[in-house]
Amino acid sequence: MRMLMDAVKKKLGYMVRSERERRGLSQAKLAEQAGVSTRTISDIETCNGNPELATLIPIAQFLDISIDAAVQDAVSYTHLRAHET
Repeated sequence: MRMLMDAVKKKLGYMVRSERERRGLSQAKLAEQAGVSTRTISDIETCNGNPELATLIPIAQFLDISIDAAVQDAVSYTHLRAHET
């Protein structure tokens, strides 16, 4: 389960950072638009902490990214990794 959670955090962090940078937004501007702190954005992008779903939803909505897709990708990844060992 730990491996899955780490994979989800990594995928979400990658998606948030990629879309933020694609839009030319600073972490501070994204934080302002999503109603969260700059530290929260930094923590998500660097896979630190465990953000609540209530924190992730406004960020994902603003960036038009899918939390579901991040979870699905992480599940697929961990499933493949489990069969490698």
